[in-house]
Order: sequence, then C-alpha cells, then structure tokens
Amino acid sequence: DRMPGKENISMLDISGLSSQPIIALNGREAFEYIANSQNNDSQYLILLDLNMPVMNGWQLLDEINAQSFSGELASYIPQTNK
Repeated sequence: DRMPGKENISMLDISGLSSQPIIALNGREAFEYIANSQNNDSQYLILLDLNMPVMNGWQLLDEINAQSFSGELASYIPQTNK
C-alpha cells in the first residue's frame, strides 16, 4: 500500500547525489522518462518498487532490458515487511 510522502524519505537518503531526483509515480512513467532522456552519458539510479501501479517493477526492468539502452543504470529494490 502507498504511504503518502514516502517518496520524500527516499529523496532524503539520496540528497547527496549531484543530480536532481526525478520521482515517477508508476513504472510506465519511469520507463518513458528513461527512454526519452537517455544518451551515451546517461546514468540512472532507480529505487524500484516492485508493486508499482500501471507497470510493476519487474515489467519496468524487462522493458529497459528489451531496449538498446546506451547509458549506465543501477537499480535498487528495497524490501518491505507487511
């Protein structure tokens, strides 16, 4: 279940990065951002929720792997207890 404001927790943890964080509310939005903004120098750190709406985390990774992605990409999948 979604907790309002939990994206702010992630932003606090990565605030030391030199780039500005982008928050995608679902997997499709994340994929479209990556697909439309990549170039040879692109670097992405994805904090991935496997249970995202519209396109889940596994589907997002499958879509990224199916494309000829030219940048660097690292994904982090935090685990939560329900």
